[in-house]
Amino acid sequence: QVFNSQWWSRQELLPLRQVVLEELYLFVRALGATATSTASEFAYVGAPGTGTSFHNHGAAVNALAFGMKRWFFARPHSEVQEGDKPQETNANSYLMCIQYPGELMFVPDGWLHATVNMAHSVGVALVPQGYGQSVR
Repeated sequence: QVFNSQWWSRQELLPLRQVVLEELYLFVRALGATATSTASEFAYVGAPGTGTSFHNHGAAVNALAFGMKRWFFARPHSEVQEGDKPQETNANSYLMCIQYPGELMFVPDGWLHATVNMAHSVGVALVPQGYGQSVR
């Protein structure tokens, strides 16, 4: 995946960015984040077969605009470790689901997660600061 904050800040994307982020902030606040919470914003673009190994950054909301993404979630205190790859990890150690365009994926705080793009994918992630406390 490509994480490039300059791409997401391009002038022609600002109207889209404003709409997407307003909706994501409303969703996150409905989950309990305060109106004064700040957040890190990420836009991502990925080719089929690309993705991330298991990692944790606290609670997050991910909106998929285009493509299809497979998600893997490991409960807190499971045998899965940061850096593990889903294909090299016991399938009984995690939950798996597929995200389609237009869907939001909520990543709970303390849950390791990994992704694999099943098609060319474009999306946005919002990671609120001060919402929850990582248990890992």
